[in-house]
Amino acid sequence: AIPASIVGSAFSNLMDKRAEAKREADEGAGVPLPPPAASGPLGKLMAQLADASYMLSVAGFGALFIWIICSTALYFCERDNPDEEMARNYASIPDAMWITLLNLSGESPLCHYGIIGQLISAFMGLVATGLFGIPTGLVGASFESVIEETTVDEEEEAEVLEAEPSEKLVGFSSSVTSSLSALHRALKANTSQAIIFSCIFISVGVGIVQTVPTYTCDPIPDDYVQLPTEPPPLAVDSPLCIVFSTIEWIAVLVFTIEYILRLLASPADPDFNNGGHTPLFAPLRFVISFYAVIDLFAIVPFYIATAFPGGWADQHDEYLRMLRLVRLLKLDQYVPSITLIDDVIRIKRQPLLITGALASVLWAIFSLLLYICEVDDHENGIDPVPAYGCDEDCTEADRFSSVPSSAFYTLIHLTGDYPITEYTLPARLVCFAMVVAAVGVVSLPSGLIAAGFKEVVGQHVREEESADGYYELQYAELEGVEAPRSTCGPAVDSAQEKTLTFLRSSQVRNSMVLLILANVVAVLIETVPQVDRFIGNDPANFFDVFEAVSVLIFAAEFAMRLFSISKDRDHLYSAKYYLTTFFGFVDILSFAPWIIQQVAVAVGWIHGAWASDAAAVFRIVRLFRILQLERLSPAFTLLDNVFRASAGVLKATGLVALIVWLAGACLFFIFERDNPNWRSCDEDVYSPAECYAFDSTAACNAAHPGACSQKGFTTLPDSMYLTAVFLAGEWGLVDFTWGGRAVGVSMCVAGIAIAAIPI
Repeated sequence: AIPASIVGSAFSNLMDKRAEAKREADEGAGVPLPPPAASGPLGKLMAQLADASYMLSVAGFGALFIWIICSTALYFCERDNPDEEMARNYASIPDAMWITLLNLSGESPLCHYGIIGQLISAFMGLVATGLFGIPTGLVGASFESVIEETTVDEEEEAEVLEAEPSEKLVGFSSSVTSSLSALHRALKANTSQAIIFSCIFISVGVGIVQTVPTYTCDPIPDDYVQLPTEPPPLAVDSPLCIVFSTIEWIAVLVFTIEYILRLLASPADPDFNNGGHTPLFAPLRFVISFYAVIDLFAIVPFYIATAFPGGWADQHDEYLRMLRLVRLLKLDQYVPSITLIDDVIRIKRQPLLITGALASVLWAIFSLLLYICEVDDHENGIDPVPAYGCDEDCTEADRFSSVPSSAFYTLIHLTGDYPITEYTLPARLVCFAMVVAAVGVVSLPSGLIAAGFKEVVGQHVREEESADGYYELQYAELEGVEAPRSTCGPAVDSAQEKTLTFLRSSQVRNSMVLLILANVVAVLIETVPQVDRFIGNDPANFFDVFEAVSVLIFAAEFAMRLFSISKDRDHLYSAKYYLTTFFGFVDILSFAPWIIQQVAVAVGWIHGAWASDAAAVFRIVRLFRILQLERLSPAFTLLDNVFRASAGVLKATGLVALIVWLAGACLFFIFERDNPNWRSCDEDVYSPAECYAFDSTAACNAAHPGACSQKGFTTLPDSMYLTAVFLAGEWGLVDFTWGGRAVGVSMCVAGIAIAAIPI
């Protein structure tokens, strides 16, 4: 998206300059100034838009021109497309304008284009979307500037410092105080944190895997019937289940010991001892604290299930197992993230109230308009939605049967996504208004949340260097510093310097560029069936030999670079720095996969039917060699500088994004795993009404094994995948239950913005 945004920004900057020149010309010609703006946010917004009218008119005309040209071109290219859906959506220029509008707003609901249509779509994605989004961006920017003017900045500039344990605890002897302080410091040590982190991530991973029916490790009922398409479940005493059980026991014991030690050390914890004045009450404060409650949620369900086998806890084991994900919140003790949300609300409270109110009004208005336009739409058919009361012959009218139902789909559209495109003409006009005028305004609350979160994290994370100059600062410090001398003597120093000179020569650089490009071409043409048949798949064919020679050259280059690295200021004279940078990673990637493949084949890890698939995977990995061309351009290495300088911020924001992702996935799994809208049954066994009448797909299969199937959120890994897609702003599934809709609304309002902060 960066190239398109650069094009849009350049055009916007040009319009800024022309608008400023026009204002100066008007002032010189004595054109009267506009009347003062009305008070209040709305009046100021209208004044801002009036001030930007020249830019809006020029950018709007440009966007209209691009829209019409692209729509017309796609109409002529795709109206005779053999794909029925494509031909239907490009049957006329107005139809083409609707789909092109979505393309220009960043959506691609259709993809089966012809060659010319693909080129036009590529142009829209790379260039035209940046230009088309300028009018919407101007509206959003105008409102954002009004909000900044009409709200008081309540941000507190106080630096947040970590409190140190008190040297003296009232009521405790000096030896006890010293012991408790030592215990508190030990719990804060890196080793302790590493153990807790490992237990958290491993136990959470096991909990996720065990939502897959094959790996639940529950006792197999006597009346269990295995479905034809279902792999057999693991027995409780199987090796893998024993591993899962052992991991859970170890994790619970570690968390239990940690809880007890934190309780014992609480008198020395400045968060609970009131500055050392009331340490006797510290254990009570600890027990009722947020983190202590989270700690109990992480271990108590396990002890209940163990103490009362076959009881309530065992009957609801599947849901209690997901409580393991609560353990992720324990990480907040070490990496502040979730607890910073209240700071975000405090800092951005007034702007959030104003933008939230306007966004809610626009949401309600467009929800009502879409409901009016679609409540009688019985022409555009959809898949059955039994959760909404329709078993067959369903239409958009079943989705938009009420304003609350319409509200969820409208909110998704207001985030910029259009999973539904089959609308009547009036509804398309409403969607056009949302794309042009509303999206930029409605997205402001989520943008404020994201901006506020970054501000708060910036207060808690001390950044010593900026992302723009991390490498440059390190490089500048080595100015005039002589390269370290080898401990093996001057002969090795001379060899290292000659090797570095050789690697930097134009002949070597040009030869490596040609070899890299030849490797990329070889990978591409090797996938062409005609070429593959001509060359053959016999051992030592042309491609195998070329690959082996390339690997030898790339490995030799890597070895020479590593040998001469102590004389290379570009890599700070450090082999460690080189191996942890983009350059080092790509250089290793250029030859290591081939070596791994050869070893795996030699020891028999890859054989039979797997051999060809594995070979294909390793061949595709060779495409990454094109990244070695980065040595000719600093594009990707700038990312390395950003990651190094922003490590603290990324750690905090990455954790909160992870928690949002997993929490959303768990809730979707709970609410949507048996959603009848995504259930299908064998028509020879059940009628649609009978299929959807079951409370769950498991109940349906219990009555007639193998007759029913469910898609979507059937396991937690499936739910995690779909939730990741939703958090990326794409809604592949939208016909949720009311519980799922509530989760979807929370994601649209804040979840998507928070999850995108690390990126």
